[in-house]
Amino acid sequence: MIIMLAGGGSAFYESFGVPAWLGSLIMAIAVLVTLTMGFDKILVALGSVTPALIIIVMIIAAVNMTNPSVPLSEVGTYTDITKTPTGIWWLEAITYSGIVLAMAFSILSIVGAQSSFKVAKRGGLFGGIILLVLMLLMNGGLLSQINVTSTAELPTLVLAREIHPILALALTIVMLLIIYNTAVGMLYPFLSRFWTPYSRKYKIALVVSVVAGYFLSLVGFVDLVNFFYPILGYLGIAIAVLLTVVWVWSKVTGKRVQKPKTAVKETHI
Repeated sequence: MIIMLAGGGSAFYESFGVPAWLGSLIMAIAVLVTLTMGFDKILVALGSVTPALIIIVMIIAAVNMTNPSVPLSEVGTYTDITKTPTGIWWLEAITYSGIVLAMAFSILSIVGAQSSFKVAKRGGLFGGIILLVLMLLMNGGLLSQINVTSTAELPTLVLAREIHPILALALTIVMLLIIYNTAVGMLYPFLSRFWTPYSRKYKIALVVSVVAGYFLSLVGFVDLVNFFYPILGYLGIAIAVLLTVVWVWSKVTGKRVQKPKTAVKETHI
């Protein structure tokens, strides 16, 4: 959530010139109000903006890959691998995949009680393929304009602005909605594990969490990403290893992991 608030501040600043601290404050208030009042239907509606983000990303990637400013052979001159946490490119790729798993795990463990293993496997397969294709397209677009994107906090937004201001505005709105939705979706599972949703203790913990998250977000989006993402990456790798061990163990012993008897009946977010 901290990184989401910082990212919201950066998006407000890059697009509208609003100070980052104020943009983060607006995002924090929106998260606080949503989780206090339980605006479930709003969050469900916001889920529909994801296809819009995919379409915009594909447009940005296609335009920039077909009109590159930097040849692929010269991309290395604009990068400095020593500035990464490990300095090893392939390890950075693995830790990034760990980030995706770590960020999704807390939510999937609550709302992912799919009774059909067949459906779950297909969903994981096709979802992974779609994510891979989108990442290849987006990274291709970023690399084709790396002379500009290498120094930007939100490089995708910079690329959109280079194409057309209206596209940049559309991307900003979609990004802010998704950042908001993600912040709410990450904070709610944490709070609901320890306190009954919308109870007095829940609301106290909510206020404390949002206030603390806001002040920590003032450190800055880039600095927070550089600090937290490697940690999340290694955590995700550890989760992947444990899940693999459990899967192998179930195959060796012939004991399947117990499936949930029923899906989660009540999920507010």
